[in-house]
Amino acid sequence: MLRIGFVPGVSPDKWFHRWAERHPENPLEYQLLAVQEQRSALLENRFELCFVRLPIDRDQLHVIPLYREIGVVLAPKDHEITAFDELELKDLVDENLLPTAEGAEAIEAALDLVQAGAGLLLLPQSLARHHHRQQLRYRPVLDAPESEIGLAWLADREEPEIEEFIGVVRGRTVNSSRQEPTPPQKQQKQQKKSAGQNADGKQGQQSRRSGAKSSVKSSAKSAATKRAGKPSKPSKPSKSGKPGKSGKRR
Repeated sequence: MLRIGFVPGVSPDKWFHRWAERHPENPLEYQLLAVQEQRSALLENRFELCFVRLPIDRDQLHVIPLYREIGVVLAPKDHEITAFDELELKDLVDENLLPTAEGAEAIEAALDLVQAGAGLLLLPQSLARHHHRQQLRYRPVLDAPESEIGLAWLADREEPEIEEFIGVVRGRTVNSSRQEPTPPQKQQKQQKKSAGQNADGKQGQQSRRSGAKSSVKSSAKSAATKRAGKPSKPSKPSKSGKPGKSGKRR
């Protein structure tokens, strides 16, 4: 059974459902874990794979980036910035931006300060949704740093189930699974067959070329024979050799 970890803000449901459709006989075991644990959980073999928030120390890990998400700013619902659909960082220069918070407890503590009017907080959009509060609103900040989500696993783990789950996440369909290697004997037969087809093609081309050459030679020979057997026209007698007319008798 594959054990999958995922950090707050990640929504891996679609991949879990896709796996369940293809492998109902092999259910997944998955669990939410803190960002601070995402690397240690893999190194300690608590999970085979983890959906992680990047960047992450990649030593001993394989990591594939999956998607990026925009940053948002959270403010009390009656704050003036909520009048806008989207913002830029320059619109927040006069605001008190709270320090970046990592981990569920730190984020909840920072949101308490935002709710109390002590400042505004920048978060990835998925975390803003995950820590939703009725008293707060968030707006996209177009030029805020983006957050990236990836899938990580130990570099020395190559089990077929792990490879299969990676394929599911990457969008590989059932029919596009990796092809099995061709057996050596079958491969040799295919190579011989291909070589034979190439040889037949070359022989056919040579035969056509030889036939064309023979035809040209035959035509030339026939033309020469006709010219040799045709009688030549008699030459006209010259004027000097023309017989004179007989004189009249007187």
